[in-house]
Amino acid sequence: MKSFEMNSIAVVFLMAFTLAIPAQAATLITEEDFEGGAADWVDEARNPPIFNATGGHDGGAYISVLDDIDTSSNGQFGGYVMFRCAVAPSQLPSQDCSSGMFVGDWYFADGVQELRYWFRHNSTKPGGVQPTIRVAVTGNYIGGSAIFPAIPANTWTQLSVTIDAQDPLWDSNWGSLYPHAVNIFKNVGRMQPGIYDDPDEPDYFESNVSFDIDDIEIRGSTPITAEIWQRGTLHPQHDGAEGSVASIVTGLHDTIRVAVMGADTGSGDPANLNTDNIVKASIRVGRLGAASSGSANYGSNYDSDGLDDAQFRTLTGDTGMACDPGWNAPTELAFRGELTTGEVISGIDVSLNMNCDAQCHN
Repeated sequence: MKSFEMNSIAVVFLMAFTLAIPAQAATLITEEDFEGGAADWVDEARNPPIFNATGGHDGGAYISVLDDIDTSSNGQFGGYVMFRCAVAPSQLPSQDCSSGMFVGDWYFADGVQELRYWFRHNSTKPGGVQPTIRVAVTGNYIGGSAIFPAIPANTWTQLSVTIDAQDPLWDSNWGSLYPHAVNIFKNVGRMQPGIYDDPDEPDYFESNVSFDIDDIEIRGSTPITAEIWQRGTLHPQHDGAEGSVASIVTGLHDTIRVAVMGADTGSGDPANLNTDNIVKASIRVGRLGAASSGSANYGSNYDSDGLDDAQFRTLTGDTGMACDPGWNAPTELAFRGELTTGEVISGIDVSLNMNCDAQCHN
């Protein structure tokens, strides 16, 4: 059993959680149900999986692999691949499983809100097995991994994770030295379902374990592109971190202000956007999709076009907008949120007013 291709991963012992986002159900964008065959999915060694025409969670087709569990190597930070795409990324980096139906810009262009799939195993491991799934960019590096609570044997279980860096199922390190969840979600090229075993736990061995997967889905809602402005001066080093420039001034932890412009097609805008309908709790800003912090301002008119605009704040240290080293300095500010009516709104400001070397406020 080969190790899972990721840099870091962490267990979250949560059976359920609730994010403060609109309650409207996301609609199906695309699904792989394997009714037409294995669809370029293979096992971790890129061998063909077992195709089963019946017996899936809904009685239909699904695919399986047989593998041994051996956790003595600790895998790659505890993760192990069970299913992957047939073509090695170095050969055809643009080809993904299922004819590329899952490839795309989930974060901005496609409005993806949720990833779902059905998983089953027949392991006799006490307490069950923890599923995990890695979502990676087209070239397979970098990626982010979601880890689920353990599930029992011989039972189809539907697993679901939101496309939201604040969902606690996601590994907070996002697979890189300089974490960038947004870069992963906007460049999805492939998925790698597998299992996780905590490296701190005793080694576990089991031969000829069956792993099954069925009905892989992404769900979402209508995406709306918003015009956003970063307001004021962005000081990435003012992130409250000990040892950073911010430590020169005790407790220095700036907020980043992001304004969202209202839009009206009747006025010549490409979309309609009533900013009064933006749900503050859904706001995500920066490379790590930081949640909104502090007050929100609705009903302003920053661009003097007569339409309501809104402003939201996030803490700099939560955004992943680091300036060290210099080549990693931010060049854009990403924004995503949702409306009370369920649509995804997103935008990017590439005209940052930024001072990486500021020693104090200005």
